[in-house]
Amino acid sequence: MMRIPVSYKMFTISLLSLCILVILGNYRWERMETIGDFNYKYDRWAKQSWVEFYFPLAAISNGMERQAMTGELVNKWIERTRLSDLHKGLLSLNLILTILSLKNVIFQPAVKKPKKDEFTA
Repeated sequence: MMRIPVSYKMFTISLLSLCILVILGNYRWERMETIGDFNYKYDRWAKQSWVEFYFPLAAISNGMERQAMTGELVNKWIERTRLSDLHKGLLSLNLILTILSLKNVIFQPAVKKPKKDEFTA
């Protein structure tokens, strides 16, 4: 039975986890609708709804001003940012591991099998 080298296993695992991270990143945001200059979307990881707007073009409603002034959105924004940073960090680390393990697979030295005569004294 032939054994699979560790470098191939490492490459396979890192490539699979890289694919999973990319799929999870694409699954994160659900675009809901766009009304005027407002883009409504839902963050599935943090389970929060968000509104993106382009300030000079969009008028801020009084409810949004109140939330912005009291800091209600800051904690939600920090959680959203931490999740984004965690995903980017894991993705970067995994990409580096994939490249390094691929390097080991490509440049793996050929292992010579010793002849039976070499072991006998």
